[in-house]
Amino acid sequence: MNPIIPVLENIIVILLIGKYDDRRAEELIIRTLEIAKQYQAKFMVLGVAVLTEWNDYYIHMLDRLTNAVRLIGASVILVGISPSLGVQLVHFAFDPEGIACFSTLKHGIYYWLLMEGFSIIKNEK
Repeated sequence: MNPIIPVLENIIVILLIGKYDDRRAEELIIRTLEIAKQYQAKFMVLGVAVLTEWNDYYIHMLDRLTNAVRLIGASVILVGISPSLGVQLVHFAFDPEGIACFSTLKHGIYYWLLMEGFSIIKNEK
């Protein structure tokens, strides 16, 4: 199972870990949509940093997952994009239109905060 972490109100982090086949990919999509509904998520952060194997199948799975999330009204934030992964995604013709993409989870969370109207203010001590 993939770790699915409700972080704060309206945002859930899902870490894509391990190898996927048709059964596991379908379970991931269904479980993601169920969790999104349960937590009324407006944002789904998909962490891809630990996936080491990228091919046509994985790109198609990621495309199906992001489209399914967007169809239920949530925004997708894709995090963990390394330079080499970026090259692979382009090579396999992944279309990131409508998806916020960041190299780190931290930047994805900052983006969510901005989209929700929050700001981080450092306290002066």
